[in-house]
Amino acid sequence: MNQKEQLMEKAVDPKHYPIDPDNPQRTKPKTYGTFSIPDEFVYGRKKKYRCGKYPIRLKQLKCFYGSVKLIALFEDREDAIALADLENE
Repeated sequence: MNQKEQLMEKAVDPKHYPIDPDNPQRTKPKTYGTFSIPDEFVYGRKKKYRCGKYPIRLKQLKCFYGSVKLIALFEDREDAIALADLENE
């Protein structure tokens, strides 16, 4: 099993992580996503895959790029970073 497959096995279902009523910019417990931006915005040094806290980073990227796809959601920030780095290689 390669590194991407191992990371994807750690991914969680967003349906099982409700928005925190005390802070609607995060889930409870905290989760981190790996996101894909549209191809037309990927040029030069720009990276197609990004990561950050879910759902706030998703909202920020949608605001800036118009549409964004959630690739995977993780409980561990390092897993989200690792997947984005792997996809951007």
